[in-house]
Amino acid sequence: DSKQSVIPKFFKIGSEHFLVTQNKVNWATARRLCNESGGSLAEPEDLFKLHMYLMKYHIAGNFWIGGSDAWLSGENFNKKWINEKFTKKDYEKNCLLFNISSFSTIRDHNCYQNEYYICEQIVNYHEDDFIQVGSQNFLVVEEMKSWSAARKYCHSLGGDLAQPNNLLLLQNNLDTKNLSGSDYWLGGSDIENEGEWIWLSGANIKEKWRQGQPGGYYAENCLDFQSLGVPSLNDYECNSKLKFICEKL
Repeated sequence: DSKQSVIPKFFKIGSEHFLVTQNKVNWATARRLCNESGGSLAEPEDLFKLHMYLMKYHIAGNFWIGGSDAWLSGENFNKKWINEKFTKKDYEKNCLLFNISSFSTIRDHNCYQNEYYICEQIVNYHEDDFIQVGSQNFLVVEEMKSWSAARKYCHSLGGDLAQPNNLLLLQNNLDTKNLSGSDYWLGGSDIENEGEWIWLSGANIKEKWRQGQPGGYYAENCLDFQSLGVPSLNDYECNSKLKFICEKL
């Protein structure tokens, strides 16, 4: 069972904020309670740092986190953390458990079992943080995330990855706020059909691509906005971590 000492209610690791709970519930209830608190079941970007932080406070035991056969965001797990008993063939074990000990691992577990759980809290933004570009409202997030994790973050704010109507106008607004010059994830991909680049809305992407792009074929399937100089689009590996732009819906 879990041995717990006093730990700050909320704690920050990198760009993420976590809450370790003191009560045991099943996985679905844990997810609902995290959502009701304005967050989600945790999908830690760095399991090792989370492990080290919790061990410092003598936190050990089993904790629900946000995944089943993959993270809730759709990303695959880092295999080095998977317990050797992890199997997708056991249909009674479909939810993700973080076993925190001297050798922490993640493994599948019966979703109906009651366990402690870890929520990931969402940082709130104010209206003044959004950039209005024509009829659209954007939020530039300078935390580095994969494409799917960035999209999950935008969802938590009630929006989605940005689908700008006018890249040049967006670029001009970034310039005025000294935010240009970086690469940003946008809401487009060719994940469904290789070579067919579409916005999340389903519309075809017709904006200007960087010379020679898209050229990543099956390895680069997510849309990267290059805001240095003349704004242009680039295909990039979805698991790479970039800054990103959310759109308020």
